Amino acid sequence: MNAAALLRLAVALAFPALLVPASLHAAIPLPDHILYGTVSIGNRAITAAETTVLIEARRTPGTPPVATYRMGSRPRLGTHLYELRLQLEEAPASSHRAFEPGQSVHLTVRNASGIQFQTVHVISDIGVAQRLDFGLPVDSRGTGAPDTWQLAHLGGLPSGLDIDSDGDGVSDAHEYTAGTLPRNPDDAFRLALQRDGDDLLVTFLALAADGPGYQGRQRFYALESAPDPVAGPWTPIENHSRIPGRNQFLIHIQPAGTPGPLFYRARVWLEGP
Repeated sequence: MNAAALLRLAVALAFPALLVPASLHAAIPLPDHILYGTVSIGNRAITAAETTVLIEARRTPGTPPVATYRMGSRPRLGTHLYELRLQLEEAPASSHRAFEPGQSVHLTVRNASGIQFQTVHVISDIGVAQRLDFGLPVDSRGTGAPDTWQLAHLGGLPSGLDIDSDGDGVSDAHEYTAGTLPRNPDDAFRLALQRDGDDLLVTFLALAADGPGYQGRQRFYALESAPDPVAGPWTPIENHSRIPGRNQFLIHIQPAGTPGPLFYRARVWLEGP
């Protein structure tokens, strides 16, 4: 072996790191972060037939999308749902398509007319399916509840909500207003009465207007009493005539010695678009 060859061998042995390409670095993949939901544009709920509607994810506005869903591209999702899967990797992510937990994603909904919605979503959970609806609630059939609520809780768009799907004595329309589950007979809006010594406690849970079909809406409650449940007259309990629902238990105490008998009822309603 000549002197030049020996010199090249010595350099290679002395600096082995120079022979390892940097491209061998790979981040650890994590379960996808999945976004799903419905899209409403104008006064219509978008269906799978409208394949010009795209839901896109970007790192920053104006850059190429790293994830895209075209409405109707996955028949298993049914008529109204989209599903956007975001690739995750442990920091530092090596793929230009992958996000890291805690990063922000710029979401865009567009159709042939251009951009319809834009929002920023923070990836806070790994390997979960998180619902994210675009647009205000739309009731395409005039049933009294938005399509998004019907799809989430009834699995479709029935012709009307005057039915009682779970047989608990409350119509599906009233279950929407009250925020209870229309397919769970143990979940309905009711008052609870109990004794605390000589006092009577009237309690109920005041639910916030959260979840599919309640965007931009707020739930309110009123508690009323009457000496006769049929003839009335029903009068509001002081400080209980317009209570915003915030997932809190409300308690009214009827002191001992209150002239009676008294009957109680609660009303619940929604306000908003």
